[in-house]
Amino acid sequence: MARRYGRDPRLWSLRLCLRLAAMSRALQLGKAYFLLVLDRTYSAHHNSHEHMVSIIIGWLLDETERSMLLSRFPPHYANVVAHHVTLRPNAPSHMPLPAATTAEIVGEADDGRGVQALVVSIGGTVKRPDGGTYHITWSLDRRSGRKPVESNHLIAKYGWSKCEPIPIRLQPARF
Repeated sequence: MARRYGRDPRLWSLRLCLRLAAMSRALQLGKAYFLLVLDRTYSAHHNSHEHMVSIIIGWLLDETERSMLLSRFPPHYANVVAHHVTLRPNAPSHMPLPAATTAEIVGEADDGRGVQALVVSIGGTVKRPDGGTYHITWSLDRRSGRKPVESNHLIAKYGWSKCEPIPIRLQPARF
């Protein structure tokens, strides 16, 4: 802020007063208008959609199932995720939740460099509608910069090993 308005704190105060006055006028016109003004201000300021919140539609792993699976498939890396199965990333907020509540763990993938995932079959298939593979990111090495989204690439690039199917319960959710 110092670069844009110089070092004079009075200019910062003036800008803050102008913003508060604009917000006050917007509040007098109603909440919807206020949110529209904030959204336009935010969009103009950032000039991109990268700051928007993305909604993921999928299933949360049942806590009881999670504990059982953690003992059956020990995490290979320090950061345990073991949280959910994605149906659709970046889903519209009006998209309905999936109906399925049961699935099977049918395999495991690990690149040996910091990403481990369990492959999941839902409705008899491991293929997601977007072409990806249903999976649970199991563990990561975040200190090496690894991220959960890399599970998709791991499975696509290196494949996965089959295991004896293990039935699990899932809870449809937005997250």
